Amino acid sequence: MVKGTKPTQELHFEEAIEHWLVDHAEYESVSNQQYDAELAFDPTTMIAFIKAAQPAAYEALSASYSKQVDNMVVRRIASECNNRGLLDVIRNGVRDRGQVGSTGLF
Repeated sequence: MVKGTKPTQELHFEEAIEHWLVDHAEYESVSNQQYDAELAFDPTTMIAFIKAAQPAAYEALSASYSKQVDNMVVRRIASECNNRGLLDVIRNGVRDRGQVGSTGLF
């Protein structure tokens, strides 16, 4: 609990949710400094997810984009979110250079 706050404030609710997800649902807590407000997502975590969940697609994009792969993938996801909306991108993924990448697994 943050010193000087009441136990019923929203901050405590957020902390409780985060702790439960980390302790019971295999979520990983990351610094909110990674969040990019302009993109409206955390590019570091997004790239780590894509590498872990879709290594073949990431490798194919890496072969195409070379050292710029992370930046280009993040830009493509952001562009698709702007054009189609975040929910559609989460549900249907992103197609880039013949690869279909999922941004969420359910």
